[in-house]
Amino acid sequence: MIEVIHPGIHSTIQDAGRLSYREQGVPVSGAMDQHAYILANHLLQHEELAPVIEFTINGPTLYFYAETFIVLTGAEFHCKLNGKIISHASPIYVPAESTLEIGHVFKGNYGYLGILGGFSTEKILNSSSFHPILLPQAKLFKGMHLVYVKTKFKDTNFNARVIPVHDKFCRTKMDVYPGPDFNLLSKEQKEKLLNQKYFVDPSSNRMAIQMGNTPEISAPEIITAPVQPGTVQLTPSGQLIVLMRDAQTTGGYSRVLQLTDYAMNSLSQCEIGEGYEATFHLI
Repeated sequence: MIEVIHPGIHSTIQDAGRLSYREQGVPVSGAMDQHAYILANHLLQHEELAPVIEFTINGPTLYFYAETFIVLTGAEFHCKLNGKIISHASPIYVPAESTLEIGHVFKGNYGYLGILGGFSTEKILNSSSFHPILLPQAKLFKGMHLVYVKTKFKDTNFNARVIPVHDKFCRTKMDVYPGPDFNLLSKEQKEKLLNQKYFVDPSSNRMAIQMGNTPEISAPEIITAPVQPGTVQLTPSGQLIVLMRDAQTTGGYSRVLQLTDYAMNSLSQCEIGEGYEATFHLI
């Protein structure tokens, strides 16, 4: 068992998400950076993807009552186990009665803590992912106890180690497909949309990322239509919004572009503010 000593700014349990319920109006949810989530599971040699803790800005402090193995992936952050700095992207042995302190995220936005066997939490619609609509408690809280699946240590032989590559945190091109409403734009508007350099607005969250420095273009509202994570909406007032994992399932703004899965993972880790610039690359 693990006890949450300090929950961090916004720490949640996430997995691959609810992939078959969008037609019923249920958001997909799941880890913002699916690549980092899958990597954590692979490093722990899980045959099936298991839930992890996702954290942002500042991570949680956790107390481990029993021994286990953990792995940290995603954003770059300082992390200490019993006062000693530990590495990322490599399974780490955690003795019983240990304290893990995950500090401030200094590169990227979302970090992940995987545990051997995976966290054992209630599944709602085949997913453990926290979401405020589906769960009364949508994030970790002080004093919360987390249970994980116990695995025999005799069968555990970890040799895997990955050197993290963080170029995705500063990619300057985001691969996109034309959205269903792309052709509502004129040729000139399309060129402006694709040639503009954008930054991630600080108001962004798990529901949507608002792009800053948008060009002076707009698109008409449409009859409410299906949307999904990665859909890029252009509002009549000229705002450009990229829907993310916790987004709604329908919308009335023009769907001008659709991010690839890799671009979604990358965008979730992009530096917030005007220090980062990126363009959309049509494929």
